[in-house]
Amino acid sequence: MIILSLPYKDKESFQPRIPFGADLVEFRLDYCSDFSESDFSIFTQRHILSYRESDEGGRIPLSDIDKIKLYTRILETCSALIDCEYHFLKRHPGFQIPADRLILSLHTDSSAQDDITGFLKTEIQAKYYKLALKSTIIAAVDEVSSRIRSDRKDKLILVPLAPLPLTYRLVFRLYGSQGTYVYLKEKTAQNQPSLVLANACRIDKITSQTELYGIIGNRKVAKSLSVFMHNYCFQRNKQDIAMLPIIAVTPAEALKIVDWLKVKANLKGLAITMPFKKKIPHLITGERIIANSWLVASNTFINTDETAMDLAIDTLRMSKSSSVLILGTGATSQIAQKVLQQKGFENYQILTRQQLKDRRARRLSKKHDLIFYHHFDLLINCTPFGLKAEDNPKLLPAFDALIDLPYGTERTTLVSYALKRDLPHVSGTMFWKWQALEQAEFFGLDLRLEQRLI
Repeated sequence: MIILSLPYKDKESFQPRIPFGADLVEFRLDYCSDFSESDFSIFTQRHILSYRESDEGGRIPLSDIDKIKLYTRILETCSALIDCEYHFLKRHPGFQIPADRLILSLHTDSSAQDDITGFLKTEIQAKYYKLALKSTIIAAVDEVSSRIRSDRKDKLILVPLAPLPLTYRLVFRLYGSQGTYVYLKEKTAQNQPSLVLANACRIDKITSQTELYGIIGNRKVAKSLSVFMHNYCFQRNKQDIAMLPIIAVTPAEALKIVDWLKVKANLKGLAITMPFKKKIPHLITGERIIANSWLVASNTFINTDETAMDLAIDTLRMSKSSSVLILGTGATSQIAQKVLQQKGFENYQILTRQQLKDRRARRLSKKHDLIFYHHFDLLINCTPFGLKAEDNPKLLPAFDALIDLPYGTERTTLVSYALKRDLPHVSGTMFWKWQALEQAEFFGLDLRLEQRLI
């Protein structure tokens, strides 16, 4: 069950249409300070109305008396579900919400065992029992799930709160939850996935039998082309396969998620993106390698970026005497240098991101400033430069051909610059396709990418 959570700020906030992929829509009334003009009769059984208390993440405080008046008005005027806190109903046993309209909820820390035990054993009858749990370890969520009464397992909505990462919300069925919350434009909780991502990954279909793949990286992987393109292909081919973003701040955090998924799910392969292409393979193998693909069962690693880089240079018909400028010093830059060396290129230079920042601020030494006055046959961009509109290509040295690794939903400024000047180039999207096809073969996947989608 996918529940879209929306902030209700005024009567204009109500959207009568249930967006595609959402089963229920929650309106967070604690974002609103005045309900005098609100018409609650427009809400239906597919809507949830909640007024979260301040100590459970609510925005605008409301007295208990006013809250009872608000809920009474809702009960009398519409058929919407009401999400009401467990502690609120404990304080006011005389106020009752019909069981078929009540989502009984508790937002608490995993250390508050008395609260959790009381909630799990409560005799208050409800349509759903929602427990939003703040913890640093997913084991706490598993432990709570194991204690739910057998007659309430199909009524449990278990929500791991931050600092646990978004990835766990995408596999809510693996810890026994009947649903999870997503956002449309504005998050109502820190680690919510978007409705777009939930639909792309078909998270309501993921079970312990689903063949899982993932892409490990920072928060940007939630919008990764790999996630959307792979899942599009799996859905088109009617396969019980999904690729999930595995979002982490540190390699250790990423590996904790991976270890949990290895136990709970049918985890097959992992793509690795920045900033983990060196760190994670080293932690697993002890070897100092750069890899972007990990076959979990055998702990085998390869780097399909190397093949794509080789193909990109050949596609642009660069000669060994060509002058090359590599922007960036990270893992992909090192792959570019390796491929150039293997192909016999000697005339290449490295431009660091710090040098580019210094140029913007006009703090370069004369020695470092000279590179900006060179004219290069090829620029290989191994940084996110170009994803922002303010990333002006004129900040860089002149170039006659381009390999641009960053990609997004729109053309980068460097690709637009190359197209405008009719410069031969390989876009980040094309580079991604080349490496993804080899990666799919490594994983044993039949990834048929349609040219019109690339």
